[in-house]
Amino acid sequence: MKKFVFAFLAFFAVSIVLVGGISARRQIPANATREEKAGMCCGRIRVVSSSSNSDFRVRVVDGYGSADLRVRLVNDGTPPSPGNWAFVETSEDWSVCFVDGGEDFSVYFSPF
Repeated sequence: MKKFVFAFLAFFAVSIVLVGGISARRQIPANATREEKAGMCCGRIRVVSSSSNSDFRVRVVDGYGSADLRVRLVNDGTPPSPGNWAFVETSEDWSVCFVDGGEDFSVYFSPF
């Protein structure tokens, strides 16, 4: 039994390494609200310059009270959860474009 458990855990660890980690990416529903979109956007984030190449258009606000999502910058290895972003250049879960208007949702970058 111990050999089976060890083999299963080893297989699971190797499969995570081979696929590049646990992805936070999900399908974006066409009728998703701002809050639903904000809650989905977590994990490895790549910033792009064109909104046509991004998954989300995001506006940065100064105060937490007016934001749809409070964002905390984390290391790439941190498990994805709402509001935890790790900026990456490749292998992103989501891509975002920072805009001044016409956003999908707004964020506030938390200092801690």
